[in-house]
Amino acid sequence: MTTQSLRPFIGTHETVFQHGVTLRRLYPNRQVDPIWWGCSIASVAPKSEKTPHAHDEHESYLILSGQGIACIDGEETRMSAGDVLYISPFAMHSIRNEDPTVSLEYLATWWGGADAQERMRDHLTSHTGEDPNGT
Repeated sequence: MTTQSLRPFIGTHETVFQHGVTLRRLYPNRQVDPIWWGCSIASVAPKSEKTPHAHDEHESYLILSGQGIACIDGEETRMSAGDVLYISPFAMHSIRNEDPTVSLEYLATWWGGADAQERMRDHLTSHTGEDPNGT
């Protein structure tokens, strides 16, 4: 694993529109050993909001650029570049970009939860046709 971790991976990281934001998924990725956490870079367009949703995994946002308002279970907090937000499992959450011209970008990382692991397994399988665990 040490040589693999020193080698950068190159691949196509599809960009998708999901929950009202543009996402570029980084992990899971078939070019590294199967991992059961995910990571993506998300972009909330000016004057837009990530669709409120909840799921069974933990999630954390690191605000990369821009600013906005995060809402977790009805409680709002202002966020800007460098801020970190933790979202507990099953918490209803969204993030809103109120800026009229500048996108809000953040790094989302998620882990834990049986449903999340199944989605990651499905994501890996749909891109390769192989089960990452060989099952």
